[in-house]
Amino acid sequence: MIVVIGRLLAVADQGSMATGTEGTRVGVGGLAGRIAVAAAADGSRVELIAKLGDDSTGDATLFALTRASVGHAAILRDPSRPTPVIAPAPVAARSADTDDADDEWLDAIVAEAEAEDGDDAARADLELDAAGLALEPGDLELALRYLTDLSVVVLADPAVPGLVAAAADGAAFAGAALVIIGDPEALLAEGAPQDATILSAPASDADGIFTTLIAEYAVALDAGKTPAEAWATATRRIGAQRA
Repeated sequence: MIVVIGRLLAVADQGSMATGTEGTRVGVGGLAGRIAVAAAADGSRVELIAKLGDDSTGDATLFALTRASVGHAAILRDPSRPTPVIAPAPVAARSADTDDADDEWLDAIVAEAEAEDGDDAARADLELDAAGLALEPGDLELALRYLTDLSVVVLADPAVPGLVAAAADGAAFAGAALVIIGDPEALLAEGAPQDATILSAPASDADGIFTTLIAEYAVALDAGKTPAEAWATATRRIGAQRA
């Protein structure tokens, strides 16, 4: 089984730029979410460890994961934060050219949040969470207790101090391969295992090639291939060649 760890985002329906109300259909966003969906599409059993708000948009995101055959038994719900929502891809591409466009969807989310502290406080909290609700090491340790038969652990969000150690401990206990996405030098300094696969994410993955590469690599490892064999399989599947 592949376990993917990281921040999860809801992707707004094409017809809505705000957080979903009951019945709203959303998609799965965030690097961890996209990797999990891509790996499940290849037929692997996948569980995602992430955090969502305890709201209707979080519920809709869980339904989206179910539709994509991604397990979510270890997803935590945070009642103190709304589930972060991003614009669908075509709108997001346009938003990259203007701060005003970015503000439109954030304003819509703030309006839906109806925070008791007022719009300014709501905006500050939501901007902090815009990349997804962060897991704490304790969250990850707890989640890993519920998952067994791990063969691959993919940590797609190593930014929070302590997550690398928690993921490494969980992978080592299960005898699973560990893949970490982040800066190799910083991760090794933090104590990432020498036998972990560490890959730097590109500044942008608009075409989804990096997401597909990680998913294909994890799927190959899950199938029992060595890291070298899995890497060769993954790069061949996406058509990559050594420069």
